[in-house]
Amino acid sequence: MIEKARLEDAAQIAALVNHYANKQLMLPRSLNNVYEQLRDFFVSRADDQTVQVYIPSVQRNPPTYAEQVVALVNRERVSRDIPRLEMHAALMDAAAAHSLDMASTGNPSHTGSDGSDPDDRIRRAGYNPGYWGECVAAGYPTPAEVVAGWMNSPPHRDILLSRNYVHIGAGYACSGIGLSHYWTVDVASPG
Repeated sequence: MIEKARLEDAAQIAALVNHYANKQLMLPRSLNNVYEQLRDFFVSRADDQTVQVYIPSVQRNPPTYAEQVVALVNRERVSRDIPRLEMHAALMDAAAAHSLDMASTGNPSHTGSDGSDPDDRIRRAGYNPGYWGECVAAGYPTPAEVVAGWMNSPPHRDILLSRNYVHIGAGYACSGIGLSHYWTVDVASPG
């Protein structure tokens, strides 16, 4: 737990967290850990007195596009009496990194620019899968449209509605290359 820091540090961290939220980006795991510690109060030392400073600007609302995709997938599952998937940080990291990779190359594919496949990326993010599945898409401008597209595609729908999975991660990236909007969903169960 952070016990003391300067007010300027708190302001800089709050600005960085808000930058990520405004750009609909996932916080990097290291920054997310700091955010979790700062969420309610940030303790600062000034003139030998301990002061608690509330930082209301460090909030994670509204949900990111990736979080909206997870919610929409779970809505589809629940409407069919299929258990919800639990969002998993490692899968969120894997999906976000792959979406960013696709956006940087303009190539929507299950193969990463480094030759990786979904299993490689999921393991690299720190998840040991027994079963996994991946959906990628490009061109859809909103979470609702990409999930609708996947639900209208039997192979993608089968992945998203499979009872073999218990965890989910989603990623979104936008660029001026190719189809502009790049989406990834990774679903898995631990091995």
